[in-house]
Amino acid sequence: MLLKRVAVVGAGPAGLMAAGQASKGGAEVFLFDQNRESGKKLLLTGHGRCNLTNIVDEKEFLKAFNNQAQPFLRHSLRSLSNSKLMTFFENELNVKLVQEKYNKIYPSSGKSSEVRDALQYWAVAHKVQLMHGIKIQHLELNNNSIVSVIDDNNTPYYVDAVILACGGASYPTTGSDGSGYTLAESIGHTVKKALPALAPLDSPDGWVKSLQGLDLDDVELTLYVNGKHVEKKRGDLLFTHFGLTGPLPMDISAAVSEAISSGASDISVDIDLFPDKTPSELSTELVDKLNSSGKKKIENVLSTLMPDRYAEVILQRADLSPDKLSHQFTKQEREAVIKLLKGNRVSILKTKPLSMAMVTRGGISLDEVDSRTMRSKLVSNLFFAGEILDIDGRTGGFNLQAAFSTGFVAGKNCM
Repeated sequence: MLLKRVAVVGAGPAGLMAAGQASKGGAEVFLFDQNRESGKKLLLTGHGRCNLTNIVDEKEFLKAFNNQAQPFLRHSLRSLSNSKLMTFFENELNVKLVQEKYNKIYPSSGKSSEVRDALQYWAVAHKVQLMHGIKIQHLELNNNSIVSVIDDNNTPYYVDAVILACGGASYPTTGSDGSGYTLAESIGHTVKKALPALAPLDSPDGWVKSLQGLDLDDVELTLYVNGKHVEKKRGDLLFTHFGLTGPLPMDISAAVSEAISSGASDISVDIDLFPDKTPSELSTELVDKLNSSGKKKIENVLSTLMPDRYAEVILQRADLSPDKLSHQFTKQEREAVIKLLKGNRVSILKTKPLSMAMVTRGGISLDEVDSRTMRSKLVSNLFFAGEILDIDGRTGGFNLQAAFSTGFVAGKNCM
């Protein structure tokens, strides 16, 4: 009996997983990638350390994604949950894992190359044929079914099924250049506009840039668009010469991208340095410190609550002298400081461009894909997996898990 021939386009995490599963199921699998190596973008994830999943429960896991993606991903995440993925890596791939801050899971080696290499070795061991350096440029359709994929040398590869796992349009130098969208659109699929997600934020504010290199851990950002509250998230941030970066600003960047795309001009975020304390509680704590500080400078008192440089900026923004003594600090001045500590406003110009974003918001419309199989609702033997879909989550291993899970389901169902 002839084996079913499956073409997987894109050798990232979703493609490697899909190819391996399809081959395990008995298919003859060809894994195409325009790069000369697999998983080029995977090597960059987690600052080269590969945060491959997160161990929060299913309900919290789904909350990490854009609204439409939450119900869409439920079946995939149950088919290959975070715990099942960890078992797969440790038992089948022999990659030891470690849990870190915010429930993030990394390889204990701290090397994304170990994850990529183990996945590729596993796929090849299951007889997946790696087709590196070959760019698929056309899908040949006949009677609502793909009969061949055609490369940039006009060479056809005749297939029984196709899995598009080519990624989104972020970091195009890694091969995630939006070419998968073009393939899908050519056979009738709808592609939602690609926007930057998990991207740093540009700010025009001088005080922000003056704090370049300063980290703030476990703070809260509230996003305002044209004066209206849009969303609130919590985590770590870093001030830079251009604005804000780090997990927290990047988590809020997709909403900033959407606001800019819709024409919004007034965008800002408020930094809450003490998200677990009410203004009243913070005021009481500050009064106690002031009362016990006698003639200490107010800047020195505030520096016991926060980094020195941030305390200096807070006083500047409250129009207060850092040399003012504790016993001279008025109730009105204290309230002005508390207000800034609970909501220090940062003006936002834009996100960094899509070419610098870690993830794409937008992609193949989820309305056109069966969430239980990853099969196209328009083309009978076409499947999708990974970031090519209109799925994006926050930082912390959520996006990689979604790639692995959708790849797993696509590979299992393309037979």
